[in-house]
Amino acid sequence: MMSTTTLLDAADRGENLTDLVDLAVSQGHHPLDVLVSMVGRARPEELDRLAKQHGFTIKDLVRPWLDAVAERTPLRVIRTARPHTSKRRATLSLVQGKAR
Repeated sequence: MMSTTTLLDAADRGENLTDLVDLAVSQGHHPLDVLVSMVGRARPEELDRLAKQHGFTIKDLVRPWLDAVAERTPLRVIRTARPHTSKRRATLSLVQGKAR
């Protein structure tokens, strides 16, 4: 069975994403899981085309991806983020594990 990591590595090498997604689905992976794992790696227009081909919208893919990112980010950083905070300072705070 093809792992998601193998799929992403193949996608990074520029292989045909349609064939890769079809192969992963034929091996028992859920299409939504496969497509969500490609958010941020595949080109948006290609991801949108694949999503429509499998009956999803781009919003269906992005929401679980954002939830997964939020799970990995400390809640205190999310809660204390301010729109006026500079990108550099916010990044430094995340790296150091503190929120400003």
